[in-house]
Amino acid sequence: MYQNSCDVLSSELIGHVLAHAFTGELDRDCLADTAAIPFGLQVTAPRFRDGWLLELAEGWGEKRPWPRVARGYDPFEVALGLT
Repeated sequence: MYQNSCDVLSSELIGHVLAHAFTGELDRDCLADTAAIPFGLQVTAPRFRDGWLLELAEGWGEKRPWPRVARGYDPFEVALGLT
């Protein structure tokens, strides 16, 4: 966890931009419980290429949208009793 935070901080200090994109979910067969664990991909772009990275992230998000609710969990509205 801390190693990833250091990587993000060092990338930002030298001017590289970062984006995170949904990649998939850990297979339920690998888990002890019934909840799926989503995971993503961190992409780093060269300095001053913010627009390129945003276009890449937008295109990725259109093809593989991040699920609103992880498999095995209730939406916040249901969990909080708001529906």
